[in-house]
Amino acid sequence: MCQLDKDSAKPRRLVPLMGVHLQPGYEWATTRWLRRQVAERRLAFCKVVGKVLVDLNDLDTFAEDGRVPAVRGPLGSQRQR
Repeated sequence: MCQLDKDSAKPRRLVPLMGVHLQPGYEWATTRWLRRQVAERRLAFCKVVGKVLVDLNDLDTFAEDGRVPAVRGPLGSQRQR
């Protein structure tokens, strides 16, 4: 059974792996991509009665960790000629 984080302020939002792309705002997470992340153990998951469940909070954290900050200005203005 999945361990619940006792110190976590956010409630768990467990969704079956096959239904993540149906959730509003998660259309980018295709089933194939999610299966690959789970297989590579890059994304936390729970397996309950043969179903793989993914926490949407973990997906949010995964996406935020991959965020690249914006540069200060347009790319063309930083070049010096």
